[in-house]
Amino acid sequence: MARSGLSRRELLRRAGLAGTAILALPGVGRLIGAGRGLAAQARSLTAGSLATLRAVCARLIPTDENGPGATEAHAAEYIERSLRGALAPSRADYVQGLAAIDRVAQQKFGGPFTKLSPEQQDAVLTDLQETPFFAIVRGHTLQGTFCDPVYGGNADFVGWDLLGYPGVRLTVAANEQNMSTPPTPKHTSAYDSAMFSRTGIDGD
Repeated sequence: MARSGLSRRELLRRAGLAGTAILALPGVGRLIGAGRGLAAQARSLTAGSLATLRAVCARLIPTDENGPGATEAHAAEYIERSLRGALAPSRADYVQGLAAIDRVAQQKFGGPFTKLSPEQQDAVLTDLQETPFFAIVRGHTLQGTFCDPVYGGNADFVGWDLLGYPGVRLTVAANEQNMSTPPTPKHTSAYDSAMFSRTGIDGD
């Protein structure tokens, strides 16, 4: 939604400040991860609602000349999966909120949200940006784009690469502390380390 008051650059700056806090939260798996083992369970959203959610996420963190966005990070898939687990209390909010987005799109432009142009989609979201649901879906889109990939978002580490976050490092060599050159990305999950347990994440 770069054209509705909050630029992509500012969004990514804020996400960079908040992203590491998300990664460091105690019990982060309980708070934002639904677990890959849930993938075999029934969908939490209808196909139509999931399509709307994908379109919303794509406008909140769009793909543009600066790089990939929420679509490539699979943020919507992260949310949909999480609604069957840790985010289950928000499922009713999503069912009602996504339906409301389509209603506003229909009233404002005569079609469902997924059929609108990017500019029209931004206009619909701008109309709704002060609502509680907008805050919910925006926060979960940030989670799905920048979380540890073990939770099902940040596919191929595109979110971390967007922020310039090099990945989890348990030790940092002296040459890696030189801030004059960008650090080499280390595309590994924190849970690849024996220090962290995957219990409750992969359906264990």
